[in-house]
Amino acid sequence: MPDMIAKLGKIESFTKTKELLLCVDSDGCVLDTMNVKHRRCFGPLLIKEWGLWEHEREVLSLWNNINLYPKTRGVNRFRGLALPLKAVNSRYRPVEGIGNLIYWTESGTLSEEALMGEIEKNPEVLIFKKALAWSRAVNRASEELPEGEIRVFDGVKSALEHAHRYADIAVVSGAAPERLFGEWRDCGLLSCADVFLAQNAGSKSFCVGKLLEKGYAPSAVLVCGDSPGDLEAAERNSAFFYPIFAGKEEKSWSGFIGAFEKFREGKYAEENDRQKREFLKNLEG
Repeated sequence: MPDMIAKLGKIESFTKTKELLLCVDSDGCVLDTMNVKHRRCFGPLLIKEWGLWEHEREVLSLWNNINLYPKTRGVNRFRGLALPLKAVNSRYRPVEGIGNLIYWTESGTLSEEALMGEIEKNPEVLIFKKALAWSRAVNRASEELPEGEIRVFDGVKSALEHAHRYADIAVVSGAAPERLFGEWRDCGLLSCADVFLAQNAGSKSFCVGKLLEKGYAPSAVLVCGDSPGDLEAAERNSAFFYPIFAGKEEKSWSGFIGAFEKFREGKYAEENDRQKREFLKNLEG
């Protein structure tokens, strides 16, 4: 097996070997990590970094409502940070530099590396340093979750192994790169992937677009994910989409192979439209 960890985020190192491509998300899609990470790491560390103890219950509710349930589910972590801080600023107390953070999250690549560049350009803007400290603390806390807290949804491995017989598989995720690779390694899934494109590789839409440049037809690409960002990545690149429904993940995976066979046979267009409708309806509750 190639040393994929050395290729994290490096699309140029990936070589197309099959005519079909499956792009699959990780957190909340393949791995049952969304709830535990957001409830144990992301939200509580926001409270700690910004000292929001007096509004802890309200802010944690804000965090979960933005990052777990609605159409912003699965949003990039820094955009997911800016949105609740914006609400804190308007409802509870001023957040110094919130305008700078919002502007940055709306203007380009969002990763720790990009944030470090922003800190170098604007060393006087404290919120960038706090956002980086928060992100790194989240990474450490995620790595320290007890063994068994991170698990693979039932049906995932057999589904990916089936797909891998016919398609190259790219893991396209907004997670930190080393953590993404480590979780797939620890869960015994490395053999199911050909390349890992994490937070440092760019947005999901960008990554899918760059993968298309390897020679895949848009109709030969299936994006599988649980968030609106995954759907957007598919639609912006004229690719197909298979959703993993929040709260119904294992049922979604039980239907994957049948849907993949339609995709493989070039008969997925009608199924694609139906799945998208059901996906958006499920997000609305």
